[in-house]
Order: sequence, then C-alpha cells, then structure tokens
Amino acid sequence: MTISRAFTLFTKKYFITLTYLFPLISVLFFVYIFGVNVPFWDEWVLPSFFQKVISGHANILDFFAQHNEHRIFFPRILFLLNSFISKWDVKIQMYLSILLVFVSFGNLYLISSKIKNKRQSLFYLTNIGTSFFIFSLTQWENWLWGFQVAFIIVNTCIISAISFLSIPQKMSINKKIVFAAACCFIASFSSAHGLLSWIALIPNLVLIEGNKKERISRIIVWMILFILSISIYLIGYEKPSFSPDVFYFWKEPFIAFQFLLIFLAAPFGSLVIPSIIIGAIILFNWLIFNILFIKNYNSSFAYEAAPWFSLGWFATLYALMITIGRAGWTFYVATTSRYTTTTVLLYISLLQIWRIYISHYSHHWQPLTKNIYRYFYICFFTTILICSLIPSTINAFAKGEEIWLQRSQGKTCLEIVAFLDKSVLEQSNSCINSLFFQPVNDKKIFLTLEELKLREFAKDIKFISQDTQAYGSINVKSTVDKPVLLSRNSSIKISGWITSFQGKKQPNIVLFSYGNNRSFFANASVKLNRFGYIKTSNQNFSKRYQWDISLPVKSIPLDSTVVKAWVYSSESKQFLKLDGELNIQKS
Repeated sequence: MTISRAFTLFTKKYFITLTYLFPLISVLFFVYIFGVNVPFWDEWVLPSFFQKVISGHANILDFFAQHNEHRIFFPRILFLLNSFISKWDVKIQMYLSILLVFVSFGNLYLISSKIKNKRQSLFYLTNIGTSFFIFSLTQWENWLWGFQVAFIIVNTCIISAISFLSIPQKMSINKKIVFAAACCFIASFSSAHGLLSWIALIPNLVLIEGNKKERISRIIVWMILFILSISIYLIGYEKPSFSPDVFYFWKEPFIAFQFLLIFLAAPFGSLVIPSIIIGAIILFNWLIFNILFIKNYNSSFAYEAAPWFSLGWFATLYALMITIGRAGWTFYVATTSRYTTTTVLLYISLLQIWRIYISHYSHHWQPLTKNIYRYFYICFFTTILICSLIPSTINAFAKGEEIWLQRSQGKTCLEIVAFLDKSVLEQSNSCINSLFFQPVNDKKIFLTLEELKLREFAKDIKFISQDTQAYGSINVKSTVDKPVLLSRNSSIKISGWITSFQGKKQPNIVLFSYGNNRSFFANASVKLNRFGYIKTSNQNFSKRYQWDISLPVKSIPLDSTVVKAWVYSSESKQFLKLDGELNIQKS
C-alpha cells in the first residue's frame, strides 16, 4: 500500500469516526450549557422516598410503588444512588442518559456490522443517520430533565436485548434468551412502555437458529415471562385520575388516527409539509416492509432485518400505546419532545431496513433500476436529515435557553426559599412554582431536602440598599407625595431593567419586598430578549435585560407602603436593591 493511499484511508476513517461522534458532542454541549442542577416536576416525589430509605422505614413496595402509570423500580435505585454519591445532582442523571444512549448506539452499530455486503457507502450513511437520530436534539426535553433517564433505560434495555439475540457471541442460545429476558424485565419496571419490549422482540426471537419445536418452546416460555411481568406490574395498580378515556380512540377513530400520524412525524419538528402527510409516509414505508418480511420470513433478508423489525415494532407499539392513552387530549401532546426519544427508533429501523433491502435485491435489478433505488435511499436519508434534524436542532437551542432561564430562576428561589413569604408559594407563576407541576402548599418539602443535606438554603444574607453600582431600576412615576392609589383586590403592572453581573451572567429574577421587611412577597422573571447595553460607573458596558410583573396588591397587608425591588447575588450572598421605589396606597 502506498503512503498516499494509507493517508487517504486514515483520513477517511478519521472523518467517519468524527461524523459518528458529532451528534454525541452536540448533546454533551447542549446539556452542559442548558442543564440546571435543580429538581423539576416529577423529581419532587423523590425526597420523601429518600427520607424513608435513609430512616430505614423503606421496603420493597416503596421501590415498586406506582408513579402515574409507571413502575419505576430500577430508576428509583439510580436516583437513590445518585443522592448518596452527589447529594442528588440531577445534572449527573442527564449525563447518565447520554451515557446510556451511547451504549445503545454502540449496540446498534454492532448489529448493523454483522451484515456483510460490499456497499460500504450505504453502511456508513445508514449508521451516521442512526447516530444523528439517536442523539437528536429533538429530544431536548429528556436531555434536560434528569428524571427522564427512565425513558432512556427502556430504550437501552430493548436495544441490548436485540443485541444479545442478534450478534454472534460465544454463549448458548438459551443464555442469550436469558440475558434478553433480563433486559426486558428491567425495561418493564422502568417505565410502562417497557412492557412492550416482550412483544417487540418476538420477530427476532422466532428467527434464532433452531428447529421448529425449539422455536415454539422458546416463544411459549417468552410469553409466560411476559404474562408474569404484566401480572406483577398490575399488583395494586390504580388508573391515575388525570388519564383520559382509554376508549376514546373507539369513539373518535378519525381523530385518534390523526393523532397517531402527527405523533409519528414529531421528530421532524415544524415543517412546511403537514405532519399528517409525513406521518403517513413513515407509516406506509413501515407497513410495506412488514408485508415483505412476512412474505419472505424464511429468507436471508428476513434474518438480517429481524433485529430492526423488533426495534421498529417497539416504537410502533409505543406510538399506539400513547395514542390510546393520550388521544383524548389535544394534538399538541402528540408533538411533545419527550415522546420522540422512542419514536426515533422507528426512523432508525426504516433506515437500516432500506439498506438491507437494497443490498439483497439490487442484484435482481437492471442498472437503471438499481441506481434509482440507490438514489432514492440517499434522497430519503438526506431529506430526513435536512427536514428533521436541522429545524429541530434550531428549535432545541431556543427551548434550551428558555428552560435554562426558567430553571435557573427556580434554582435561585430554592436557594433563598427562607426569605420567600407564603404569598409567593400561592402564586402559580412564581419562580418557585416553576419547578412544580402544581403550586406547593407549604415549605415542608424544602425542609426535607435540608434535613437530608441534599440542598443548602441560604440563611444569613445581607440586604444592600445603597451601592455605587447601578444594578437596575424600577420604571415608576410615583412619589411619596403622590402615591399610586389601588383597591385591595387589584394589581399593578410595573416594569424595569436590570444589568448583568457575576461574571456577566444573566440575572434571572427580580424580588419584591414592602416597607422595611426582610422577605419577599413576589418575583418577576427576567426576559431573554435583550435590548441593549449601558455604561456602568466603572466605565464598563453591561448587558441590559427587561422584566415586568403584575404585583398582587392583596399580598401587601399595609394600607400604605413602599415596594422595593431587589436582585440576588449568589456569589456574594447579598440582596442588591434596584434604583427607584413604588409608593402604594390602598383605597
């Protein structure tokens, strides 16, 4: 081999490897800049569970306890371990999700590699597509929510099970099936849709080598394990009160079918082409390949494609499950980002099956037909890549910035929760309630976190009312002689601006106190849209941010008072007063 050819091969291999890893690097960067270490929504059910375990009052039923429709036995173990190792740094759970997806991609690559053919270009193209889909930022909601590692565990388990059954290994077939069954069991008790893994793996299980009697016996044992898993799952199961009518799809089949098509198209994001048409194209491709698989189930095509049919069937069954369970809600639910983590597996399945189909049947075609199919595959892949990943990535970064600001606001409020009045807890749009699915009633849950030493809450914070630096201002025209007159049940909308500080970080909340109180009765969210720079007293330029709020007057008990605005500096542990004051007099 000449030096130039060796260099060319090395460069090609390096470029392909870098292309494989690019989506992974993008996700790591995405979580690094937008991930926030603060509990969110469902994660708030865990402190009471941690407390039970630490106090020694927990038993197996506490791990097995129902969470909405799910049994999250194995995720609870991960959450508990993380609470001991990192004092419950939920960002570690986000990185764990990425690690699990990386393991999944590795298994998918190995499954794809077992198919030997001369079309290396198709092999590389397909697996690059697999990497881009499985690490797609379309899943931004799950990447930035540590609790959703439960979804990722299910995907990793079913892909691992397929890998055990598909990749040649130095172990007996029975051992392969045992390992695959263990993966399905873990998936079943990580999230409700994990139960579907037992059914989805049947195409792969049927085509494992062996005589007819052996195959039948394996299927029987497999179905017994499936029924056993369901039976355990249903012990003490109660249908959540918020769940819509599961028979809605029978009552409104046309609406349910539209929901299904929109759901299948969700990884594409917003496009000029209607989601229903995209979903129909995906579903049509899937049905055609299934007909081909059934008609040729004894062929080498079926044997090589079986793992991908199992993967595709898992995603399809999941789509049907969500349609049955959520079609009674709005179509918006079908586009929810967190569901795309499983839906993208159908796209990966189709890409891989197309590759196998072309490899197996192209030798029967005329040169013109062969080129048409090859170009169709390339065009199909390119269309998916451009129309799906690029717009969804742009949207993901916009959503990521919003989530970062919202949860940073919540994290700040959580740190200073000791200084928040009860009125803040009662406001649904307050910074502390942005972390909860429903407004909190009291501070007991925060005390639990403090008792378990999972969070530290600031106590000794100085109030700095005078400073040479201007941190921001309230835009008001009231004075001591001419206060704003308001009725007790009204509210007043005020606005202002605030500058960046703490190493040019964007401030996230403005806090409001009344009179000489050293606590806060309301907060305003700082907006993402920046509108310019100002020159500070030290001749440096700082970014300027807007905020506004409708202050609830009823939360101010005094008939006449002065409202002050503050910003919190987490680095110096100080509340810094903004310029200007609002003079209020209740009528």
